Amino acid sequence: MARTATASASVTESRRNRGVLLIAAAFGILSATLVFAYLNSQGSEKSQPGAPSVGNVEGGGEMVVVMTRDIKVGEKITADMLTTRAIPASAVLPNHATKPE
Repeated sequence: MARTATASASVTESRRNRGVLLIAAAFGILSATLVFAYLNSQGSEKSQPGAPSVGNVEGGGEMVVVMTRDIKVGEKITADMLTTRAIPASAVLPNHATKPE
């Protein structure tokens, strides 16, 4: 039983399509991995050692006082509950605190 020309072409086309799909899947996985790595490297902004503790920060940000944990209503705020962190100037509220005192 000899194969007809259409059956032979169909098998070849099927193999070619499978190869294209495998290449597309590989590029998709590579793209997803690169996007994940990029987004993971962005992380949250943290104070760098030796950064200024108050006032303006390079890049248009400012050092402001933030809480290190949740503070309950009526709880006395102590220095260990606060820290300073650089945030973008566009996110700074009016009358913000720059010193934990």
